[in-house]
Amino acid sequence: LINASQYINTTNYVGLISYSTNVTKNLPIAKFDLNQRSYFTGAVQSLSPSGSTATYDAVLVGLDMLMEEKAKVEAETGETIKPLLFVLSDGETNVGNDLKDIRRIVEGLEVPCYTIGYNANLSALTELSSINEAASINADNEDVVYSLKSLFNAQM
Repeated sequence: LINASQYINTTNYVGLISYSTNVTKNLPIAKFDLNQRSYFTGAVQSLSPSGSTATYDAVLVGLDMLMEEKAKVEAETGETIKPLLFVLSDGETNVGNDLKDIRRIVEGLEVPCYTIGYNANLSALTELSSINEAASINADNEDVVYSLKSLFNAQM
């Protein structure tokens, strides 16, 4: 995450949530300026694995954060914002909602959900990404930083 973040443009807005058994808002969404980049790096460095894997609960929290920030920024600037969600997982979802529970919400919001899986259930992550035509990356077999750089250059 830290290595790939160098390829995010300073005009983009970035936040961070983490999840295990529960979902935590680690960093509110803000413009990815020097301060936000520093906060992001600190938030990523403080992450540690624990608990279960509530991927789809985290997706709902992430989508909610995105929709709130989108409405706020569009109201303040008059610009149209295109939100993107990036989901990193190191395991199979085993608590909380599952994909069938949230599919209609993801479809309705039309937010592309890009997924990156480390030893995860890649077919489930690919299915999530495919809802709104986003990419899914297998971090076990690919150069993740290069893949994210390419993705950021294409989408952000």
